[in-house]
Amino acid sequence: MKKLLIASTALVVSAGFAAADVSVTGGASMGVKFNDGDMQMHNEIDFDIVGSGTTDGGLTFGASLDVDGEDNDNTETATVSDAEVYISGAFGTLTVGGVSNGGDIGGISDLGFDDIGVDDAGENGRNQGSFNTHYTNTFGDITVTASISTDTANSGDYGLGVAFTAGDISVAVGTSHDDSSGDTGSHITVGGTFGD
Repeated sequence: MKKLLIASTALVVSAGFAAADVSVTGGASMGVKFNDGDMQMHNEIDFDIVGSGTTDGGLTFGASLDVDGEDNDNTETATVSDAEVYISGAFGTLTVGGVSNGGDIGGISDLGFDDIGVDDAGENGRNQGSFNTHYTNTFGDITVTASISTDTANSGDYGLGVAFTAGDISVAVGTSHDDSSGDTGSHITVGGTFGD
């Protein structure tokens, strides 16, 4: 009887996943890079695989996976990473897996073909800790984010962020902590759009 129950449960889970919508998005780039005076051909491929669905009760659920490939001067690398599963409703969105830092909110987009690195020191300073559980919710113009780790090795890591948008102006405040190193990073980002 126990074996029959497990098999029927697995069948229900498989049928539910098959009913979910699955999409694949991505992009690619190619170009020339100069490294210490040497010219190198370079290309990158990035695919995001996302599956999502809705329960009878109105909750949204889904999973995602990131597939990356890179060829730099005949050195190829390929990775599958950021496996995440989420559930979302009026309570917000709860995500587990390869999640982002809740304190890494706001910031400046990377520039150039392969990121010119002008903000690397700032990004490293504010992005502390390792996380596997992430929560986010939006209340009007305010977005709240929080991340923690349930792993024993990183159990004291946390990240918290708040962002506020009013028209073309945005303000974001975030902080994160790495318990093993004792490092804490905090930041504030102010942005705006003025005409073009």
